[in-house]
Formats: sequence, C-alpha cells, structure tokens
Amino acid sequence: MERDFLHEKELTGQTTGHLIWDELDQTYIHKDVSAKFQTLKKLASKEGFTLGVVSGFRSFDLQKRIIEKKVSGERPILDDSGRIKKVEELSQSELLFSILRWSALPGLSRHHWGTDFDIYDKNTIPKNYAIKLTPDEYENDGPFTKLSEWLQELSRSSLNPSLFFPYEEDLGGVAREPWHISFSPLVPQFEKALSHSFFKRFIEENDIPLKSIILQKSEEIFERFIASSFFQRRPNSSFKETLTD
Repeated sequence: MERDFLHEKELTGQTTGHLIWDELDQTYIHKDVSAKFQTLKKLASKEGFTLGVVSGFRSFDLQKRIIEKKVSGERPILDDSGRIKKVEELSQSELLFSILRWSALPGLSRHHWGTDFDIYDKNTIPKNYAIKLTPDEYENDGPFTKLSEWLQELSRSSLNPSLFFPYEEDLGGVAREPWHISFSPLVPQFEKALSHSFFKRFIEENDIPLKSIILQKSEEIFERFIASSFFQRRPNSSFKETLTD
C-alpha cells in the first residue's frame, strides 16, 4: 500500500495544514474539533468557569526539544512524588522510562493532533501563580479542583461534547493527568493509524533521542505509554455509541 505522507505528517506533528489557529487560546486546533471545543467553553462559562489552555498543539520539533532537554538534564525529570531525579544516576533504560512517565516521544504525542488540551480555570488561578500541571492542583483544595470535578461530571452526561480523559487512570505507563482532555474520538483516524509497526518505523526513520533503547523496548513502550490512552480502549465511555468508526 502506498504511504500517505501527508497524513503521517498530521499524525506526527510535522504540519499544521489541517488545523485552525485559535487566537484567544494561542494554539492550533483540529478543524473537526474546533466547534466542540467552543461548545465546551460555553458550557464551562455557564457554570462559572473560564476555560484556559496551558498547552494545546505541540509540533514534532517542540516535543523533540522537550525530550532532548530532559535527556541532557537541562529540564527536570520528576519521580511520582515530584522529586527531581538525577540524570547521571540513571541507566539509559531508567532514563527513558522516567521521561515517558511524564512526556511523550516526539512524533508520538497526542498533542500533535490538535485534539488534546491541558486546561485550567482562569477564574481561580492565584495572582502570579505558575501552573505546574500536577494532580494536587486539580484535587482536594487545589485551585482547579472544581473545574476538574465538573469536567468529570460532564464527561458522563448527555451534554458531553465528545471529550474524554486519556490519562484518567495510572495504568503503569503515563502518570495520571486530570488536566488533559481529548476530543480525539471526533478524529478516529489518528488512533487507528498509530500502530506498533508505524511507531517502530517512525523511530527508525527519524533522529530521536535515546533511539537505540526505544527500539529495543518498542513493544513495551507502545502498550504502556501509547495504546493504553486510546479511546477505543474505554469500554464504558457514555457517548461511544454516538460516534462512527
């Protein structure tokens, strides 16, 4: 079968041709997701929230720089308790899996698609507060707890504008991310195209940090850190029956 290079570029964050620029949130959004995202913001506003985007679309190059800085130690790598790990004390395998706990490989991030957003409530952010994107900000007495609780309720209701939480649970791969919402069910071709064979070929053909160890561990990485977030692996999604394959 002839390769669809344009679609591969869309899948891996190497083009914005299929995306729409959102001036207010300063991010690109997939053209098939934009209307639903605006619906979500209107629903949030009715409940007293002003939805903001910490991070939306990320290009391949930006994601690659993030990983490179973590490999070099320029950017911190955290353990599950939020403590900084010392890069020089980690083996190549430990370094890779420590990074993948919090950050996706370039070309394999859900943020490449224009369907996924890290969100917060602009109304409850303290003055001069730097958002860390940690679970405690969205739970208990965190500044975005009420928003998080409302989004969870919305996702289970008939008003759900087709969002879900790809990292709602810690399944032993990516850490839990209550701030990360996705509209990828509206654009199912991305998850369908992201197979293990595509993942492995993409790593082989591109200059990716820790390439050798990634290829050695490719099956484990794909299952634990990529496929586990797929919408089609959510058997109890309340709106799945309204979506076409």
